[in-house]
Amino acid sequence: MFRADTNITLYNALYDEDAGYDNYKRTVLSGVSWFSRTQTSVSSDGGLLAANEITVRIPGEICDGYVAPKDYTGASGTWTLQPGDIIVKGAVPDENPRPAELKAKYEMMTIVGVTDNRAGKGPHLKVVGR
Repeated sequence: MFRADTNITLYNALYDEDAGYDNYKRTVLSGVSWFSRTQTSVSSDGGLLAANEITVRIPGEICDGYVAPKDYTGASGTWTLQPGDIIVKGAVPDENPRPAELKAKYEMMTIVGVTDNRAGKGPHLKVVGR
């Protein structure tokens, strides 16, 4: 995969019924592709709107442990990709952080969409976020 030379830290949200909030399980993946760009558009009143769009591609050969979001329980050695989860660029040590803490310290994205492209040539998981 082109430029699959980046480490990421994935934080999967797991809702804690007793506490009433999400806990975040950390997984570091090495050898992914990270691409960011600024998307712009013009609003109906003529104002300029801009947002960062980040695309991460995770090669099929490092997808060991991946489970579909509906099957994810947080079991050791497993991870998933679902809207609302967080990806930080780089291998970071923070355990169970709050999203605001990550945003203040690192380049990060919140997942908005995932495409499973592991069935064809150049198998990978494509993740898009902001």
